[in-house]
Amino acid sequence: MAADDTALPSAADAPASPAGGPQDPALLDRWVDRVAALLELPVHEVDVSLVLDLARDAAHGVARPAAPLTTFLLGLAVGRAGGGVDDARRLAADIAAEIAHLRDPVGPLDADGRSRGGPDLLRADGRRPPARTDVGGRA
Repeated sequence: MAADDTALPSAADAPASPAGGPQDPALLDRWVDRVAALLELPVHEVDVSLVLDLARDAAHGVARPAAPLTTFLLGLAVGRAGGGVDDARRLAADIAAEIAHLRDPVGPLDADGRSRGGPDLLRADGRRPPARTDVGGRA
């Protein structure tokens, strides 16, 4: 089989680096370009920083496996709604607020050490999220 310019990079193409170390940004850019083309998505609709920041927040604020799951759910929600980059940013802000709430469920303390209430959980659009009835398990 002849090599062609559209072949996707393999793991062997990745630069050697220590675990968690820096990667070649050009490789990531090429990967995003190729996957966007494969999925027939305009590459300008891919906000790499948004996705990576959300993945980082989910990994550190929830659990490492939450990173790919959270970004997948974001993409699924945006896709089902027929939204674009602005919708992804709005929903990512909502998810980030939920992650922050998990980190600090009682919110900041006042000078006397009493809770001033939880963080403001208004969504980016000003609405409150629905009440959670599934605390401690799935609904």
